[in-house]
Amino acid sequence: MTSISSNAGMTMRVFSLWQPYASLLVLGFKINETRPYAVPSTVLKQRLGIASTKMIKPEQRALFADEEFQHYYRQTGLPEKLDDLPHGKLLGSVFVTDCELITDETLDLITEEETLYGDWKPGRYAWGCRDPEVLDVPVPVMGQQGIWTLNAAQVLPFRPVAQKR
Repeated sequence: MTSISSNAGMTMRVFSLWQPYASLLVLGFKINETRPYAVPSTVLKQRLGIASTKMIKPEQRALFADEEFQHYYRQTGLPEKLDDLPHGKLLGSVFVTDCELITDETLDLITEEETLYGDWKPGRYAWGCRDPEVLDVPVPVMGQQGIWTLNAAQVLPFRPVAQKR
C-alpha cells in the first residue's frame, strides 16, 4: 500500500478525467492517456493522482453507448451504467512513464481496445501510464481542469492494482 497522507505538508499532483476513462486508467484497463499536448515535466516520471469529473457530458454518453466500446468495457467488470461510476472523486493514481507523439506508425502498435479508450489522432500525445493504484473508497474532491494540486492530508492509502494488459 502506498500512502502520502502520513507525510505532513506534502501534496499530490492530480489530473481530472471524464468517466469511464478515469476508472479504466486506475484499474489498469487503460494504459495511455491521450492529450493534445505533451506531458508536463512536473509529472513525467512521477505518480499522478486520477480524479473523475463530477459532470457527465453528452459525448461521454455517446461513447459509452458505442457497441465497439461496450464490447471491451463489458469485460472489465465495471458498472453497466455510466451514472453508477464514481464522479467527482479521487480514484487512485498512476505512474506517468513516458510521452509519445502519436503518428500513423504509433497507431499500428496500439490495440483496438486501447484506441477506443482515447483520442488517437496523429499529432496528439500518448502519456504512458503504469503501476496503477486504487483507493479502496474513492474520496470526494473539488477537482479542477488540467493538472492540479491536492493537499496530502486529504489522501488516503492506495492499493496497487495488477496491470490488466
